[in-house]
Amino acid sequence: MFLPLETWVGSSLDNHHWQTILRSVSAQRSYRWSYDGDYAPANIANYLILNRRMRRSLAYCSGICDSLGFLVEEYGAATDVTKWPRPS
Repeated sequence: MFLPLETWVGSSLDNHHWQTILRSVSAQRSYRWSYDGDYAPANIANYLILNRRMRRSLAYCSGICDSLGFLVEEYGAATDVTKWPRPS
């Protein structure tokens, strides 16, 4: 919970917090294009969780996992990414 009191839900402070979340994942501009700048908490949550077209959404990330699974099936092998060399 972001707010100190439940009565602040829907207030300008609440909306500011939601907009800050969008900025933190570099999604404020794309959200504005998708929702015409209507900063509604339900829309923001939907955008960040369920929108498969938004590259930082949870749904998009699960799509990446699906794609990696298809590659494993195609090539018959999987690589443990924790063993990849890390850039210095």
